[in-house]
Amino acid sequence: MKASRLPWRWVSNILIVAGLGWVGYLLVTTVDDPKQFIPDSIAWLIVATGLVALSLAANIWLFNLFLHTELGRCYPLGLVARLSVAGQLLRYLPGRIWGVAYQISAARERIPAIQLARANADLMVFSLFGSAIVAFLLLGYQSGWHWVTLVTLSTTGIVFLGSFFLGGANWLLRLFASLLPDKARRILEKLATGQLSISQMVLIFLIFISSWIIYLIGWNLLGLVFSNFSEVNFTALCAFYTLASIIGIVSAITPAGLGVREAAFVMLATGSMSPEVVAFFAVFGRIWLISVEIFLLIFIVSLLPNIKEAN
Repeated sequence: MKASRLPWRWVSNILIVAGLGWVGYLLVTTVDDPKQFIPDSIAWLIVATGLVALSLAANIWLFNLFLHTELGRCYPLGLVARLSVAGQLLRYLPGRIWGVAYQISAARERIPAIQLARANADLMVFSLFGSAIVAFLLLGYQSGWHWVTLVTLSTTGIVFLGSFFLGGANWLLRLFASLLPDKARRILEKLATGQLSISQMVLIFLIFISSWIIYLIGWNLLGLVFSNFSEVNFTALCAFYTLASIIGIVSAITPAGLGVREAAFVMLATGSMSPEVVAFFAVFGRIWLISVEIFLLIFIVSLLPNIKEAN
C-alpha cells in the first residue's frame, strides 16, 4: 500500500465506524418496548428480510452501471459493492455528504471523484422518481384506477427516465454550466461526461422492476411474521412507506429523512390503515430497513476479498 493512501484509508475507516455507531444509536433510541416487535414466526421474518436485502442489493448493480457510462472504464465489482453499501449506510450520518465522502476516500486513485459524484446523483434521481412512479401505480391499482391511467403513468415514467438518462441530464448540466462562472462551469462540464447506452438503460429498468417485485413480496410476507396484522394490505403499506421515504429524503432536514419519513408515513397512511398499524410499522419499518442495510454491509465486507492495492 502506498504511504500516501494511508490517511485516506484512515478517513474511510473512521467514517464507517462513525456511521455504524450512529446507526446503532438510532436503533437503540427507536425501540421503547422491544417485546412488541418479537415476531410470531422467526422463519418468515428471515425469509422476508432476505428478500428485502436482495432487493436492496440490486442497488449495487445499478450503481455499477451508472459508474460505467464511459467507454474503456472498468472498476472491480468488489470495490463498487463496498462503496455502494457503505455509502448507503452512511447517509444516516448528519450532514448528508458522508456517504460520498467515504466513497471518494476509499476509492482514491482508483475511481475519479467526479465519476462517483455523478453516479450517486444518477442513482438517487432514478431511484426517487422510479420509486415514486411505482408507489403511485401500486396505490392506483389498489384504488381501482382504470387500466388506461395505469398504463399511461407507467409509460410516461419510462419515457421520462429514459430520455433523461439517455442525454437529457447531460444537456441540462451543460445548459446550467453556460450560465455559471468559470470554476462552477468546469465542474458541471466534467459531470456532463459519459452517457448510458440503450442496452444499459434497458438493463437498469429490468433490474429496478425485478428488485421492486422482490421488495414487495418481502413486505407482504410480514403478514405471516406478525399474526395480529395478517389482514393488513401490505402492498398499500409498502407504497405509503416508499412515498414517505422519498418525502424524507427530499426534505433534506434530517439524515436519510429520519423522523420526517415517519411523520410523512403517519399522515399518508392514516385513513387507509388503522392507527395501530400505522404506529407499529412506522417504527418497525425504520428498525427493519436499517438492520437490513447493516446486514448487507457485513455480508459484502466478509464475502468479498479486500481489493489489492497497486504497488
